[in-house]
Amino acid sequence: PFWDNYHKFVRHQSDDYPHNPNTEDLSQFSYTVRNNDYSLVYTVENNQLGLYKLTDLQQKDNLAAANPQVVKEMQGVVESLSTAASHRLAK
Repeated sequence: PFWDNYHKFVRHQSDDYPHNPNTEDLSQFSYTVRNNDYSLVYTVENNQLGLYKLTDLQQKDNLAAANPQVVKEMQGVVESLSTAASHRLAK
């Protein structure tokens, strides 16, 4: 976990940078949009779309392949909100 070696790193007792598996994939740029049932997450780093039920708090069950119409609708919302952004969504 992240905090196991964090204290050593900030005290300069170790050069090993603590890796946080919960946020490292969001270190560049990402888009997220939600509706009443789903959250659509796009990360530039891995060029992937993830569709998750809002009840899936750990976002473990990616439902994008099983729900292409929901993905398309939500992707359209993100694109309409981000026309000025330098990163485009995956097609």
